[in-house]
Amino acid sequence: MVTFNRFSPNCTLPNETPIGFVNAPNIRTTMQIVWSCFSVILLCTWSILHLNVPPELMTRGSWQWIYRKLFLLFRKVYWMGVMLIAPEFLTTFMTKKMLGTKENVKALEELADEDDVEWTLSHTILADMGGIAIYFGPLPRRPSNGRSKHKPGSDPEALKALLSKEKSEKMVESYEFIKSFMRRQNRWLGGCEIPWEPYKAHFEHAENAIRLLPKDSLEWKTQNIAALSGSVWTLDSKQLAIARSEGVISKLPNIQLADIEDKNKSDPLVKLLAMMQVVWIVVQLCARVYYGLPFAPLELTTVAFSVTAIILYSSEWEKPKDVNTPVYVPAAEHCVTEEAFIKIAEAAPFPYMQFPYLQYGKVSHIDAKSFLVALATVVSFGGIHLFAWNFHFPTPVEGLLWKISAIITIACPTLYVGSHLPFMGKTPKDVTKPTARKVKAVVAFTSFFYFFARLFLITESIRSLYYLPQEAFIATWTADFPHMT
Repeated sequence: MVTFNRFSPNCTLPNETPIGFVNAPNIRTTMQIVWSCFSVILLCTWSILHLNVPPELMTRGSWQWIYRKLFLLFRKVYWMGVMLIAPEFLTTFMTKKMLGTKENVKALEELADEDDVEWTLSHTILADMGGIAIYFGPLPRRPSNGRSKHKPGSDPEALKALLSKEKSEKMVESYEFIKSFMRRQNRWLGGCEIPWEPYKAHFEHAENAIRLLPKDSLEWKTQNIAALSGSVWTLDSKQLAIARSEGVISKLPNIQLADIEDKNKSDPLVKLLAMMQVVWIVVQLCARVYYGLPFAPLELTTVAFSVTAIILYSSEWEKPKDVNTPVYVPAAEHCVTEEAFIKIAEAAPFPYMQFPYLQYGKVSHIDAKSFLVALATVVSFGGIHLFAWNFHFPTPVEGLLWKISAIITIACPTLYVGSHLPFMGKTPKDVTKPTARKVKAVVAFTSFFYFFARLFLITESIRSLYYLPQEAFIATWTADFPHMT
């Protein structure tokens, strides 16, 4: 029979009136430990995220409206899960992206000077978030209530209807890669309408670009070309500069910095409070070490999250938060040349409406910096768990498994990062299927062991709360330090 031990301490209060200043008892409860840790973890995995601009979904009916809400919620829950399971990977990825963004500023500022428009780092960040989109022809109607009675332009049947007017069925089938892209996009968006529809003037360029791809090209390269066959192009900062240089747009968009700040849902005070909460958990553990008091493995795990969160927060401090709609820029009146189309397609780092990865700048310079950040993040996150080497665990086996898991959380990411050394300085267009298979093999191998190591560390952090030594519940002066629980 399993018994559940519960201890409720009682504190005496003086009978004098007035009582005066009352200090907190020199103990802390199990739930205080739990909530102080979970509040920091929540900040490190939810509030700290600065996601890209989502696709502008316009719904037809109540079910699609519900789907839109769930879609926006799920994307944040998804990245919260990534941050929870593998914070060092997401931190490294986003840091590298921001390094590339900062490298792009100079090139875009020079173009902005020619166009006599304002351009800053915030503008470049907005572009790399998917916040600037070029549209061709009339921009589709965008209802103010977010609902539409029109059929989604991303419906694959729209492509067939458009082409069948002037082309035979055989020619329609030649654009199968565009139809495949539209079907996938329509499933992903749940049938909701977006300001994207097939644009006939780009079809021939897209077909020629596909023919130029090597036979061993990756599928996402085809997806990039298919996305450019539409009436709306969501471009990152590198592609935007190419579009301006090639005359796809007559000038860079005249976006006021105040308008970007208005879109930003982040509050500097909220950011500061989040950083204070993260710093508080670190100070608390330092105080416990100073006084020789044990602490919970969950607190150590929380500190590991805090370190990666500080790195991520520092790198994305200037990035706007929760921007929900892009800025639409009209294309130039003349048609896009095939040369410009191919240049923009080749510069596209990842499929449509997904994370940009590699921008202008010196690729080797960006890779070197991000490599150092990756090593620092990996070693710090996994290494912090090693401080529990001599902790009190429920059983000796669990203590051994903790040590092994902590080592794995250092070794596997380090092996993964090391496998990318041969590709440093190369652009996405240089990556072919054989090289991608090698990377995937390393990812599969390391992910298998890493996943179970992380799962054990998280599970053991919670389980060990029931078996903490008596001294772990003695509070320190940090209990009176300003924090949120």
